[in-house]
Amino acid sequence: MTITLNPSPTSIPVNSSNYFTISYTQSGTTKSVQYTGSPVTIQADANSVLTISATSSQSGTSEEWCFSISSM
Repeated sequence: MTITLNPSPTSIPVNSSNYFTISYTQSGTTKSVQYTGSPVTIQADANSVLTISATSSQSGTSEEWCFSISSM
């Protein structure tokens, strides 16, 4: 699957210094990857949980991001 995050135009840009951590299971092992603004393609196990961190690497202590899902 390919994951793309599209922040609001008024948000801080997502890049290599402001990234999100995505965790998933592949072949029974927990893996993680940093989302730095470009689409990320992962091979997750069927029916496994995919987690996107609610905070970016530069989020303040009282800041969280909100996500909505769309599939193509």
